[in-house]
Amino acid sequence: MASTAANTFVIISKTKIMEQLKDTPNIIISKKITEQNDLSSYKFGSDVLYSSFSEKDVKGKGGFVCTNTYNILKHHALTCDPGDNGGWVTVVKIPPDAKIVDMYPVHSFAPQWKTDKIILCKQYPLYDLNTIIDLNIVVTPDYVNGICKYGKVDILQWLMKNKIPFKYSQKALAIASEHGHVNILDWWLKSGLPFKYDHTAIDYASSECQIGVLNWWLKSGLHLKYSENAIDVASYKCHIDVLNWWLNSGLELKYSNWPIHNASANANIDILNWWKNSGLPLKYNTYALNYAGFAYPMIGNEYVFNRSVFDWWIGSGLELKYDEDSMDWASHKGYVEVLRWWKESGLPLKYSEKALAKELSKCDQYSYNNVLQWWKNSGLPLKYSLNTQKQLFNETYFAVAAEGNNDIIFKITQNP
Repeated sequence: MASTAANTFVIISKTKIMEQLKDTPNIIISKKITEQNDLSSYKFGSDVLYSSFSEKDVKGKGGFVCTNTYNILKHHALTCDPGDNGGWVTVVKIPPDAKIVDMYPVHSFAPQWKTDKIILCKQYPLYDLNTIIDLNIVVTPDYVNGICKYGKVDILQWLMKNKIPFKYSQKALAIASEHGHVNILDWWLKSGLPFKYDHTAIDYASSECQIGVLNWWLKSGLHLKYSENAIDVASYKCHIDVLNWWLNSGLELKYSNWPIHNASANANIDILNWWKNSGLPLKYNTYALNYAGFAYPMIGNEYVFNRSVFDWWIGSGLELKYDEDSMDWASHKGYVEVLRWWKESGLPLKYSEKALAKELSKCDQYSYNNVLQWWKNSGLPLKYSLNTQKQLFNETYFAVAAEGNNDIIFKITQNP
């Protein structure tokens, strides 16, 4: 028997009338809520809430929260573990002596109830043909999306064979593409049903490294729709195999400046090398070098300086595009190592009075003091506004004086 933890659903009657709920099969979200926020698992058989429970307290924390079959997917999307192949549905009964509260006025997007007692019975996989038949599950557009997500062609075949109409949108084939289900795409193309799709189908397949799906679309004979996101996101996620697929596909290559910007910000040398060696026109602006390495993973709350991405740009032979933000932003973030690299790079240095502007600083006082100390020792011409001078004299002086670092208040305290 599968687990009845937080990825389980339980059936509730479609009626909103409380008296008719008792002793009837129901569906409930598998989440036990008490005043202590108890999330312990259900057990099969009787489950009783032992904390306080009031039939008048609509917003109270206590109770087993329930919904009807039509709204099961609204809750499924919030609580089900995607790795559980779509989750589970568990048939339950509400005992005659159970207390029931109608939560619909509070949660108007979907009928909900909560009760203090339930009895768990039989369990079903959510996306299963027997579940649809036995529990009379309503096949909504959301349910069709789930069918496509988990590749359940047998359900689609059954719906067609029994001439059961169902509604769906372009999202269905986009989800099938995202999750690599060529069988769903094949079935739909041959089914005679409208083949609804937009750019998201190929975009999603590309972003999730679904090369088999990309090949399917390429060979389908259909008009191919895709956007810059197909390559941009694949590059961001470091899917070099997908980038190679696009390069060799013969299709028009759509991409923006974000692949190089993101690779530079994340210090992803492999992706930078791929783009450099691809032979494609390279799209980037000052962002790439201004913020190089700034998105690199931190250790705790500490920035980790990644010199390799800066050195890569120097050795790349590419045009080095940067402006005052290169040193201004490093100062704001308290990244002394970046400032040091720029000074030692041999490149023309670009910075403005914003570099020392306290009101623009994104770091704590300790890091800001370190930045001030670095600028003092750098020997570089200092650029600052009158407002910065006043702030440093009135605020920073007293802070650093208490630490015995009066020398940090240097030429900047003089009249500009």
